[in-house]
Amino acid sequence: ASFDGTARVWDENDALKAELTGHKAGITCLLVHNNMLYTGSDDFTIRLWDNSPAFVCSFEGHEDSVYNLTVWQSQVTSCSKDGTIKVWNEKGNATKTLKPSDTPIYCLVVKDQMLYCGAYDGSIFVYDTSGSMVKQMKGHDGVVFSLCVHGDLLLSGAGDKTIRMWDRNYNEKGQMAGHAGVVSALVSHEGMVFSASYDKTIRMWAPSGEFKKELTPGHDNLVLSLAVNRGRLISGSADSTLRVWG
Repeated sequence: ASFDGTARVWDENDALKAELTGHKAGITCLLVHNNMLYTGSDDFTIRLWDNSPAFVCSFEGHEDSVYNLTVWQSQVTSCSKDGTIKVWNEKGNATKTLKPSDTPIYCLVVKDQMLYCGAYDGSIFVYDTSGSMVKQMKGHDGVVFSLCVHGDLLLSGAGDKTIRMWDRNYNEKGQMAGHAGVVSALVSHEGMVFSASYDKTIRMWAPSGEFKKELTPGHDNLVLSLAVNRGRLISGSADSTLRVWG
């Protein structure tokens, strides 16, 4: 996905298969669910694509940029700069809207059926399956840009350049510190934690929080995203490249 408003589909040989167009602004997030692709955008919409890939329909309802997508209780769930979290049915209708505060919501992750939401004010809001907020976790001094689950821990990355580790009782258990810029993405892979940052680096950490190594050669600009596909770590950057790590 790209700020140019397109999404590109690559085959198992890393060859370009298709380019998806239609968004009127940059694409901020991707989600694959039930063999379908969902793309969220700065144009306030989510677009659904089948595995052809062909455009199916547009999900409309957010009033600002869509920042992240996940699956919660078998339904696609989105968060937005407008401060809301929306749960959608397969027809593109919002079945539930949550608004934890007046702050933009940047990221989502599901752990033990609970929905965790990272916010602009540094909070992490937690919702149970009924849609009730059960906790507001505080600790970060900047925007929470990324969340991931690693074993029994929730990990959060933020604008304060730290990664924080939280237990099932919502208590902070430690920090991973060392990035010189915003921590933009986190992923758990092969028993380790990988973090991406605006400092152009990707770092690997042990579950204990111990720094292990920096992946090289690095990107030439901000590292914006991380994903795992077919057992490989993939990073996306503002240098307009994807890198596949063995």
